[in-house]
Amino acid sequence: MVHRRGVFLVVKAAIAVGFALAASSVGAQGLKQAIESCSNNGLRFSPEQVIVGCGAVIAGSKNPAQRAGAYGNRGNAFVAQANYDRALADYNEAVRLGPKLPNPYIGRGVVYLNKGDHARALADFDEAIRLAPKSVEAHQYRGLVHRAKQDYPRAVADFSEAIRLDSNSLQAFVNRGNLHRQSGDYDRAIADYSEALRIAPENAGVIVSRAFALHSKDDRDRAVAELDALLRRDPKNATGYRGRGVLQFARGDFKSAAEDFLKSNDLRDDAYSMLWRFLARARQNQDGGAELSASAARLKNKDWPYAVIDFYLGRRSTEEMRSSASTPDQRCEAHYYTGQWRLLRNDKAGALVDLQAAIDMCPKNFDEYMGAMAEKKRLSP
Repeated sequence: MVHRRGVFLVVKAAIAVGFALAASSVGAQGLKQAIESCSNNGLRFSPEQVIVGCGAVIAGSKNPAQRAGAYGNRGNAFVAQANYDRALADYNEAVRLGPKLPNPYIGRGVVYLNKGDHARALADFDEAIRLAPKSVEAHQYRGLVHRAKQDYPRAVADFSEAIRLDSNSLQAFVNRGNLHRQSGDYDRAIADYSEALRIAPENAGVIVSRAFALHSKDDRDRAVAELDALLRRDPKNATGYRGRGVLQFARGDFKSAAEDFLKSNDLRDDAYSMLWRFLARARQNQDGGAELSASAARLKNKDWPYAVIDFYLGRRSTEEMRSSASTPDQRCEAHYYTGQWRLLRNDKAGALVDLQAAIDMCPKNFDEYMGAMAEKKRLSP
């Protein structure tokens, strides 16, 4: 939704190379079934089933193009499992066997993007676009590489080309909207989110993003109204509660914010919602330490921002928490949460320093950017 929390890229579609093997190549009914699961048309099979099916096709076919497709599709399945090393090996083999097939380059580019190897990812997406200039997926992913490299004009150009090629490309509208919002062009962001909602009217993440853009334009009542409407339609939507909680926090309605974060946490364990609930309660002079500790115990993942939870619970120092922030996005968040910690200790001058650092470092589509801007306004004379 609002945050880019970790890597979420997957190759969604099977590699289209034609799995209709000749009868002499098939040989047995079992291999025909393997071809069906390996092709995974309609995404009907689990990654595990695709891996097994593709392994059988690789072992049973002598056709290089068919084997390239099987390696590519098995690579897709490994990506879905976040097994990037095995996916990379399969994509390499798919490229070797089918160097003129664009999709193995797309798959391999996704792996490189997940690994943070932007140069190799860009080279693969460039080659995929050379082979298939009308590939919406290749332009979409290349836009993500440019975004990761902070080359925003080229990212916008790629998302725009994806939209030109497919006016119903939901993710392209969302990604371009995020970039517009990140650059502070809220009117264009709202327009793109509105197009995304034309395609997927009940997409909670997009509704939250549009509401945040409206809030940034100071259309705060409409922003909250959009999330109110979402939650009336879908009262068990954790994304909606978290988004409305952030807006209420930014508006200074800490009681309503705490209630929304509690509902979000009841529906889905989320470290960020736990942190914001703790802060919303603290702003009401309530001690939420025991609740935060109990909620955090349910988290299976101890990666960032778990260090912030430890910091708020007194288990890490400021320096230890900040040293756990390994990316620019995490470092910007560390400043925001340190600023909030200083506010709770009435260190307004120190809080302003950290909040300004968060404003300077955080993308404008981050919850922490919005929160820092709101706190700065409250603290400014």
